[in-house]
Amino acid sequence: EVNGSPVGSPDGYSLSEELNVNAPGVENTFTFKAPDGRTLEATFTSEEISMNTVLEDTVMEYGGSRVGYLVLKSFIDKTPDELTEAFRHFDEKNIEELIIDLRYNGGGTLSASRFLGEFIINNAGNTYVKISHNDKKSERDTAHVFGEDSLGISLGLNRTYFLTTQATASASEALINGMKPYMDVNIVGDTTYGKPVGMYAFTDNNKEYAFLPVCFKLVNAEDKGEYFDGLSPSSPEATLADDFKQPFGSMEDDLLYQALYHIENNNFKLKKAREIMMPRPANRVEYRSLQDEIGAL
Repeated sequence: EVNGSPVGSPDGYSLSEELNVNAPGVENTFTFKAPDGRTLEATFTSEEISMNTVLEDTVMEYGGSRVGYLVLKSFIDKTPDELTEAFRHFDEKNIEELIIDLRYNGGGTLSASRFLGEFIINNAGNTYVKISHNDKKSERDTAHVFGEDSLGISLGLNRTYFLTTQATASASEALINGMKPYMDVNIVGDTTYGKPVGMYAFTDNNKEYAFLPVCFKLVNAEDKGEYFDGLSPSSPEATLADDFKQPFGSMEDDLLYQALYHIENNNFKLKKAREIMMPRPANRVEYRSLQDEIGAL
């Protein structure tokens, strides 16, 4: 139950009305039922929080290599500061390989994703991503260029592993595609969402409504993009389902294990029966609000 109403009851209970109040101090009471039949009631109060974007950064020894493992939820304003701390940690540990877990990263700002790329390779002055408009707005075409690593901790790697799902979108895909001209990029998991375009936000005169039409496309330094069907895993053996029951960094996680196996053996392990991907659903990520869509710019 939520606030005394059974979930899914015919009384028209609305999650959006009861729970989606965008204000601090709103209380909601939940009744949970355990598999053994026991019930537990808990009351939660909404509050404003600052979301972490780096969910995990750790270094593991595998196959004779020091491997950095980074889980990144999104690319927002605070992401560069969090990435700086993570890569200081990687630099101190002298990592030799890097696995970036973007399986739940729906995007964000291109500048924050470029900042991550600058930590991976020393490539100042070279093109990261080009922004291309149609012939009526070609004067707005521009490029994001790799900057200098002022912190002096760029790893200078020649390959990187990206863990992906169908929820990996937008700026995450731009990062993967933007690194391809400069290094060996390995994709492990599922085909990504497929959003090689971006939007500008416009409002009406009264600022009551916001409009986000698709305005430009994204290509890498080799003018490659158009991945509307998503970015595919590196091989059939690298195509794996996300086992969301495993914690980040678990050796029981098929995606992480497959990347580590490739680091040690330079090839992907043949899949076991339980790892075979299910067919890609027709309806993938469904945006429910303006906030969801803005998060995938």
